[in-house]
Amino acid sequence: MRSERVRSGDFTLDVAVAGREDLPTVLFVNAVGMENRLLEGLAGQFLRSGMNLVTWELRGSPGPSPARQVSLEEHTEDALAVVDALGLTRVHVAGWCTGASIALFVAHALGERALSFTSIDGALLFDGVPGAPVGNAVVFWPSMRTGLTELTSATG
Repeated sequence: MRSERVRSGDFTLDVAVAGREDLPTVLFVNAVGMENRLLEGLAGQFLRSGMNLVTWELRGSPGPSPARQVSLEEHTEDALAVVDALGLTRVHVAGWCTGASIALFVAHALGERALSFTSIDGALLFDGVPGAPVGNAVVFWPSMRTGLTELTSATG
């Protein structure tokens, strides 16, 4: 995976990109606290399935991010900054664990630019937050392994 630096407001995000321009892209929202390097193996699986993988270290993760409370709105703005900075027109949006909650809001914010939304072992905890309707496919898988296998074979 190659590394990119993307500005989102006054913050710089560490972004990881694996793939080629001619392949469809999965914008993968990792769990809070997970580093990009932990997805290197998954990036290979995505590429073998004919898909790009784009992810970034969420604010609040180890590394350059200051430890503080980060809102869903800030995480969503970061995702949109990544998509725009990389010139991605349409993406499949996926997230696992705490990243699934963020991914749902990202898919909603992207609107028609979101080809699909996938929650893998999602920690969807929206106490008092209205649901975000997504007009595309919504798929929930109980495990990361099953979810990634299905995602790479179904959307490729």
